[in-house]
Amino acid sequence: MWSKDKIDLTADILTSKKKALKNIQLEIQDLESQVEEYFEELSSDTNTATTLVGGRNTIKRSLTKVIRPDDLRVAIGEWAEPEELDACIRPERSRIVEEPERVMLSEVNKLLLQGGEMAERIEKCTVKTTKTISIKENVSDN
Repeated sequence: MWSKDKIDLTADILTSKKKALKNIQLEIQDLESQVEEYFEELSSDTNTATTLVGGRNTIKRSLTKVIRPDDLRVAIGEWAEPEELDACIRPERSRIVEEPERVMLSEVNKLLLQGGEMAERIEKCTVKTTKTISIKENVSDN
């Protein structure tokens, strides 16, 4: 059986560790936010920065493309055939839970391959978000 002192000590340690963990999580979020901002500074409309190479480490980010259905409709609605646009957007559907409509990137990518004005309009309404940020130690040639 635990004594009152052991219970208090354990509670104090847990509280301290949880507070330290929360502070570390906030620091990590702040650092990742700074890295993300720097990636954005390096990026342009046509080129997205994904790698930062330092002396000892390389920082990489993977990206996830997100296009809101209404943005795609506005961007290419008058350029795409109705069937093409319909194929790009999965309509709202219900299963056990309702899922909102979303853009089918596999279909949008087919339109992007065609190039031209429609591809430019799709790119303009595409938002690129960071999926992950990873650190890799650089291998020295020594």
